[in-house]
Amino acid sequence: MTHVLADARDHPVVVPYHEHWSRATDALVEPWPVRGKLKVLLRAGIALALSFDTWRTLTREQGLSDDQAVDLMLRLI
Repeated sequence: MTHVLADARDHPVVVPYHEHWSRATDALVEPWPVRGKLKVLLRAGIALALSFDTWRTLTREQGLSDDQAVDLMLRLI
């Protein structure tokens, strides 16, 4: 997946992948009672937390455990 995302991020073959994560982000934002700028920021934070690149950076490059990565993203959001 690393090579696919790095080399073909905008290729039509990965459109369903991006659509899936966009829907997942929307589903996680929906319950929050925020609007306007706060909603935009919340959605951006959740999208970042769900990003394959973010997860890979935190766990592989920075050496965090899965639990540490989750805790960090929850604190940031």
